Amino acid sequence: MDCSDWSDEQDCGIVVIDSSNYQASFPPNSIKWRYTKIRMRISIGSIDNFNENTMSYKMKFSMNLKWFDDRLSFQNLKHVGNGSNVVTN
Repeated sequence: MDCSDWSDEQDCGIVVIDSSNYQASFPPNSIKWRYTKIRMRISIGSIDNFNENTMSYKMKFSMNLKWFDDRLSFQNLKHVGNGSNVVTN
């Protein structure tokens, strides 16, 4: 059902947090295991302004961090053709 007054969108959040199991001060999976596996990708955009005297340089980069947090669940995701789900506005 798609209501013109948007009443069908109430309680349709993207992320559901189990408040009985979630503590922001603990990293994901720290109770089950002793570590959280984090995948990191760094893309270097440019490196310039080398200074031999101060042994410094200027660098532009982007860093992407990805991890799994089983304390969170997602709902109302849009399925895309490659088997993935995406968050939509």
